[in-house]
Amino acid sequence: MEKLKAGLGKLKAQIKTRKNNLLKCLKAKEAISNANEHWLDNNANIVDEERVLEALKKASDYERGLEQLTPQQKGLVARLKELGGAVKDSVGNKRKCDFPGPVKHQKVPEKTKKAVVPKFTHKERATYKQKVQILDWHHKQGPKQSQGHTVAHWDKIYPNLVLKQPVISDWVKNETPICALFAEAMARGGGRDTKCVRQVKHPEVNEMLEL
Repeated sequence: MEKLKAGLGKLKAQIKTRKNNLLKCLKAKEAISNANEHWLDNNANIVDEERVLEALKKASDYERGLEQLTPQQKGLVARLKELGGAVKDSVGNKRKCDFPGPVKHQKVPEKTKKAVVPKFTHKERATYKQKVQILDWHHKQGPKQSQGHTVAHWDKIYPNLVLKQPVISDWVKNETPICALFAEAMARGGGRDTKCVRQVKHPEVNEMLEL
């Protein structure tokens, strides 16, 4: 639990630094990227991490409480553990944050001000983290959210993934194994961009992982 608390404290500090820099940009009427706008609306909120920590605190036994969490919540626990471990081992060996920061920016004339838009350079395979991130956003939009709208939104942020509606549909159908594989990868110290590779342990999602 101490590692998780330390990880949550470090995550809050990371978010605070980046969030303050982005808010300064907006206050000064400076452009920020679509990815940073999305981060402010979603990832800057750590309510899910706080709820998971609170649930484990209330559990009579830590291991039993961990077993009752969803695969996505276990992924959050793995992330907090990684950050908490990095706090103790940070002397001369700092791990990278989940998101870059602080944000460097410069003033742009009002007439020429334009947000930086990611452009397609080459096709890439989605990482576990990207899949979980996109699925989480898709569900947060509500039951009426269309997969086509999700594709349109994230294609602007990750153009190299070349997202299509059938791809999102497959991810939704296989969300449980995707989250489980992400949690396992994070627990092994896979890092923020853990790549999707074939898993003998989960052959039923091999084809899905190639998308």
